[in-house]
Amino acid sequence: KKIDIKKEKTIVYTGNFGIAQNLEVFIHAISHAISLSAFSDYQIHLYGGGDCEQDLKNLVKRLKLENIVKFFEPVPRTELPNILSKAILGIVPLADKEWLRYAMPTKTFEYMACEIPIIAYGGSEELKRIVIESNSGIFVEGGHSELAEKILIFLNDKELIESYMKNGREFIKKQNYFTFLEE
Repeated sequence: KKIDIKKEKTIVYTGNFGIAQNLEVFIHAISHAISLSAFSDYQIHLYGGGDCEQDLKNLVKRLKLENIVKFFEPVPRTELPNILSKAILGIVPLADKEWLRYAMPTKTFEYMACEIPIIAYGGSEELKRIVIESNSGIFVEGGHSELAEKILIFLNDKELIESYMKNGREFIKKQNYFTFLEE
C-alpha cells in the first residue's frame, strides 16, 4: 500500500543485482544523463544484493557516481511501501535475453501500487505490454543513451509524472492485482 509521504528526488530500484537485471545499462544511462544535464539534485537508491553487486559498485566508482548512486542492503517487504512511496521514479530493468521474453518482475506492480512511475527496459514483451497498457511509465527499447534521454525528459515533466503515478495505481486497482490495497 502506498504511504502519503512527500516525494523526494530519488530514483529507486529494489531487487536482485544479477545478470538478468542488467543494471549496468542503467548506471551507464545515469552517467550519460549527467553529461547532458544538471542531474545533481537526484539520488539513485539501489536496494538489494546479488552476484553482480561488486561489479556494479566498481562501475559506479569507475564512472565517479558515488555521490549520486547509493547501494542499500535488502530490506524487509514491510519497509518497501515507505521507501517506494518517497521515490519519484522506479526502474524495472531486464536483460535482452530470449529466456526473459515473458518475464514480469513483481517490482513493476509494487511500484505502481505505491504510485511510482516506471521506466523499464530489456527484452520482456510482457513487461513492455504491461507498461504500455497501464500507461504507468515508459518502456525503452534502446541502449543507455536512449534510456538517459527518456529519464531526463521524464524528470522534467511534472504533468507526465502525475499522470503515470495515477495511471499505475488505477491499473493495479482495476486489475485487482493486490486485493489488500487500502485507500
